Amino acid sequence: MTSLCAPLPADAGDSVTLTIGEEPAISRPTSKHCINGDQQYERYRKLHAAESPALPCIQPGQLWVVEKPSTNPHLSPLGHHAITSASVVIYDRALYPIVADNLPLGSYAEPTSPDGLVDKTLDRCIQFARDGWSVVWLTDQGMLRDEPIARLVERMIRVGCPASMSVTLFANANGSIPQQTETELGTLGIVIDATTPEVSLAIAFAAVGAGAAPHLHAIASNGLAG
Repeated sequence: MTSLCAPLPADAGDSVTLTIGEEPAISRPTSKHCINGDQQYERYRKLHAAESPALPCIQPGQLWVVEKPSTNPHLSPLGHHAITSASVVIYDRALYPIVADNLPLGSYAEPTSPDGLVDKTLDRCIQFARDGWSVVWLTDQGMLRDEPIARLVERMIRVGCPASMSVTLFANANGSIPQQTETELGTLGIVIDATTPEVSLAIAFAAVGAGAAPHLHAIASNGLAG
């Protein structure tokens, strides 16, 4: 069991005890296998550093939505960057094993709404972002297409985000070199429609909340709330 004390949203209480509801608690003691895994990723990162553009930092109040195929257990550089940089990770339940293997110490993650409603999950993400957290929503591939992306844009505008909000779209998000395009919230659907349907996408929204994230303390290991 992991404890994370922080001023999270009101429905989370004054502090949160992080446990796994549907999955067992995660604890990753230092081992030869963990060290080897870290070393392998570091070698991979250095190998592609020269050819891959630097990824932008995930700022407090920002929301990123990142597609990740649940059938592929390996994270791309962008996916790894997103999970390890964000204060809060919201994940589709099918992606639990990937999050559990990559969530760093001191980070917080929770699954999406069990009924699968995009609006509920997005409202949760926006709630965290407006409280000053950097937020990543890790979703299965295909979520950022057609009706779901239209609903996502509509929801963002409905809660007060301007149609002119700056948005960065990453195509080939599950590959080693993502293709980056700058656009606006109001034209995001058009830009996505121009991409190849088979590629994974990631979206970085400009800050939807203001202020620095609250300070985390009393962290023993990574935390996955079920």
